Amino acid sequence: MAVSFSDQVFAFEVELLAASMSIDFAWKYGWRRIWLESDSSYMVQLLSSRSKHVPWLVRKALQRCIFQISQMEFQVSYIFSEGNQVADALSKHALGLEVDSWWFSAPSFCSSMVSNDCIGRESFRFS
Repeated sequence: MAVSFSDQVFAFEVELLAASMSIDFAWKYGWRRIWLESDSSYMVQLLSSRSKHVPWLVRKALQRCIFQISQMEFQVSYIFSEGNQVADALSKHALGLEVDSWWFSAPSFCSSMVSNDCIGRESFRFS
């Protein structure tokens, strides 16, 4: 069942659908070693435990996702949202897009942030 943006959905349902779409994309491209980071502790717990107790709206997508990750070398971990500058930059960029986009390498507007992630530089914003 596809969910349109006109449907009323909760944030965690959108996060679960986004994760399942990402895993499905990786599956289709034959990527079998995946590490997914999320700032949703609920999603991390569901995927870590491979729980089938999920909201009905996303149940079919998550069941497919659980099957796929059981066939992969899969790791999921929690990341503080403040430390995820790449995700922030991508989500802000997506607001201006009119079509779906996919990059096979870091787009220029966030490549320096990706480099900082790779060398382990933390980027917390504390007041």
